[in-house]
Amino acid sequence: MLGETYLDIESSQAIGPVAQNGDTLPTQVHPDFNEVVRSSQSTLQNMDALLKRADRILAFAESGKGSLGKLIYDPTLYDRFSQRVTEFKGVVDEIAQGQGSLGKLINNNDAYEKFVATLDRINQVADDLQAGKGSAGKFLKDPSLYNNANDTIANLKKVSEDINAGKGTLGRLTKDEELADKLNTTMTKLAAITSEIEAGQGTLGKLFKDETLYNNANHMLEDSQSLLKAFRENPKKYLAIKLHIF
Repeated sequence: MLGETYLDIESSQAIGPVAQNGDTLPTQVHPDFNEVVRSSQSTLQNMDALLKRADRILAFAESGKGSLGKLIYDPTLYDRFSQRVTEFKGVVDEIAQGQGSLGKLINNNDAYEKFVATLDRINQVADDLQAGKGSAGKFLKDPSLYNNANDTIANLKKVSEDINAGKGTLGRLTKDEELADKLNTTMTKLAAITSEIEAGQGTLGKLFKDETLYNNANHMLEDSQSLLKAFRENPKKYLAIKLHIF
């Protein structure tokens, strides 16, 4: 209290041999009383500032200003909240009475029975799958399907290897540059022939483009039909036999 400095020496936690002259003793520094008082004053000042700030906030809220003030003192908010509670209570009452979709879902046993029936069908499908029934069941249980798929993959791999090695028609088509050049030349010639046909050049082009050829063929068919009809009506007219006796 007078500001003196005191040393308190005690051996309750002492370890090791007995202290001798010239030994160094470990010490624990305790805060000075004045330092404690100064620290307390700083804490009290901070608390006082916080209390003053809280007083200002409460005074601002009590005046009905700001979000907190309107939340506490504005009756409109209470009225809206009360209205929403009333509406929610009405919805709950309708559901309890079985009205509306949600009310029917909760109060009607049909929905529950349909749900149970659906679960039963799902369980039946799961049992069929486990038993290997149906296409999906065979897909899960039949090892031959896996073996066939595995063989197919192996065959595809072999085909791919043959193609990469240039074997077979497709392999030669992929690797043989001469065959590719011939194919390219053939495609070029076909493109030229197609262009000539579209332009109406040559016999085939005229056959596609010249309407006169179509009209003549059409007239010839009509004449043939007329001749055939006349022959059927009076075949003697066209089948005359002359017999000469010498």
